[in-house]
Order: sequence, then C-alpha cells, then structure tokens
Amino acid sequence: MGKEFKILAIDGGGIKGLYSACILKHLEERHGDCHLADYFDLICGTSTGGLIALALSLRKKAGEIADFYAKKGEEIFPYVNRRARAYAFIRQTFWFGKYSDVALRKSLEAFLGADTQMQNAKTLLCIPSFNLTLGEPIVFKNPHGDYFRDANLKMVDVALATSAAPTYFPMAELDYPKLKGLFIDGGVWANNPTLCGVLEALEHFVGEGKEFSSYNILSISVNTVKWLENENQ
Repeated sequence: MGKEFKILAIDGGGIKGLYSACILKHLEERHGDCHLADYFDLICGTSTGGLIALALSLRKKAGEIADFYAKKGEEIFPYVNRRARAYAFIRQTFWFGKYSDVALRKSLEAFLGADTQMQNAKTLLCIPSFNLTLGEPIVFKNPHGDYFRDANLKMVDVALATSAAPTYFPMAELDYPKLKGLFIDGGVWANNPTLCGVLEALEHFVGEGKEFSSYNILSISVNTVKWLENENQ
C-alpha cells in the first residue's frame, strides 16, 4: 500500500468556528503535545474555517485558536444596546454590512502577524473566496510546484477575503501586482471546502506516477465531523 495524502477540511460558520476549534483542540489533547499541521499534508478552510486553517498552518495550537475565538468574538461580533443593534440592522440592509471589519483585521494582525505571507505557511493550504470584480470563484494557495501567484499575499488579507460574508462584513479589497479586486466570503460557493482539497490532491499529489496513492479526509463542520476515505486513487 502506498503513501496516503491527508487532508483537513474546515467549514465556514462565523463565530461557530469556536466549535470547530474546540473539536481540533480535543484531537490535539488526545494525541499529546502535538501540532495538527504536522499530521496533515493539506489544510482547507472556508470563511471562519479559513481563519482556523491559516492559523494551523503557522503551527498554532488548536487551543490557542479556541482562546482567540472566545476572547475576541465579542469584539468582532459586538452585541450591545438596542439602539446600536438597530443601527447595525440598517447597515446590514442598506450599507456595507452589519459589522465593521476593523476589529477583525486588528485581531487577525495580532494573532497571525500583520506581515505574515502565504509563503510562510508550514503546510499546504486551500482557502476559497469569490472574486466579485471578475465574477468567479478563487482558491488561495501557498506556493507549491510551479504555483506562486499567492506567495506574497498577506495572510490577514486572505483571511478577510474568505470571511467577508455578504451583508455581515464589507467586501475585502486586494491590491497586489498579480491579484486585484473585491472579494467576498468563499461560503457563497464552497462553504464545505472538501472538494477543493480533493481536486488539489488529485491534480498535484495523488494518483499514478505521483508521490501518494490515496487520500484521506477529515471534514469538520460546525455541526458534525466526517471521515471520507478513498483507498484506490
């Protein structure tokens, strides 16, 4: 039996990403003092799952990520007085979005590093988003093989692009030499990024004449955990 390509896929779900982070924390604790990034060849994440995937790729412990959600959730998704909630509803209906992304950006810069780039990831990544300027889906990846387009993208910008949920957060604007435009939440087309991971694996890593002969996926959503296996690829 040949080598197995291991994929971790994490769904979107806003603040419910705390649930996904806690599941991952439980897995880490069961296997001792480990980093989950060391156990997977590719980590895929959409929206809040993308934030978790980026953090894991920097070898942050799942417990750190769960703490991030617990401590920063109220700042990112503020629940205040009735007047402020009414204003938020008006923003959501007629303007940029229910919430500002200022607190989210500030929190992510502190947690991921303001200047950390995709090329700094310690494992392969697939982070879905949607390019509203071109009207087409996009998957952010770190460099591998002959793919280098996203190497210099800041992780914070990628995180904002994958989590810019329409009516909740404003669109994320990227202005890089190789990638420009307005981007919204990857959940509009791939809230579960499992298929993105499978396609990436089959195109570059798994199959006849490639390093891996099969793939195995751990898919974590805010509601359930599933194992998906393919033994014959």
